[in-house]
Amino acid sequence: MSYIRPKGWANSLNAGAYPVCPGTPGIFDVQVRLTEDGLKNYPEIVKILFPYIALLHNSCMKEKWYGTEYRHDKIPDDLMQECKKAFAVSPQDRLPTLHLPHKNQFIPNEPEVEKQEMDEQALNPRVPRANVIVSLKTPLFYASAENNVKARLFLDLVRDALEMYSYDAELAGLQYKVSLDSRGLFLDVTGYNDKLPVLLDQIFTTMRDLDIKKYRLRLRGAGSGAFECHLEGIRLFQKQMLGQVFIEVYVHGNMYKEDALKATDMVASILKPRVLPKAQ
Repeated sequence: MSYIRPKGWANSLNAGAYPVCPGTPGIFDVQVRLTEDGLKNYPEIVKILFPYIALLHNSCMKEKWYGTEYRHDKIPDDLMQECKKAFAVSPQDRLPTLHLPHKNQFIPNEPEVEKQEMDEQALNPRVPRANVIVSLKTPLFYASAENNVKARLFLDLVRDALEMYSYDAELAGLQYKVSLDSRGLFLDVTGYNDKLPVLLDQIFTTMRDLDIKKYRLRLRGAGSGAFECHLEGIRLFQKQMLGQVFIEVYVHGNMYKEDALKATDMVASILKPRVLPKAQ
């Protein structure tokens, strides 16, 4: 702009990478708002653009704002050959773990609003969505600092194990949050109510059946013996914390009372906890 604007050829310039459509490479796009004189001299403007791109290419490869250094390297020939061989591999020799996306089990089949009386003052529109909050009350989480750490590690492992399901759920309009509160474990599931119970079932089944792997758990500064002790401690804590809880379920949105009772029964049937004493 410092060259073409004083000539009266342009009023503004914008440049950047723009996506064409999902799955395709982006395009570096330069847009120049021309004056009438600029329109007459557009070939000169185009010719000026390319020397400036070359100047950027040959300048110091250091990011402007934070000074982060970077570089452009040619992909090694041997790696390119390996990539070509991998692309040409037959279906029989392809890794069995590679496959097209499976059917998303969380996509609603009946996204309908249940029949209900509407308040004229209602601020929210009628949408086929709901919230289900599950509270697992137990004093075990805060019985000691060690128990609290184990509970937090366990929830981190649960979130990690649910990654493959939560991605599909999020694409279908479902989200969940699991955390600790002053009473125990707190779970909030929200989204389209039709498949909300499916996600709820998957979350508690994962909690119950979670196989805690060594490679998913890292303890800073712990030797092998201490590591095994902590690992077994979390596995034992998993059984203890889910084995005796008081279940409360709160439902809000496009669901009936019967749906709330079904959700409560489903959680209870998955965990099968012992009754928590009234004193607790």
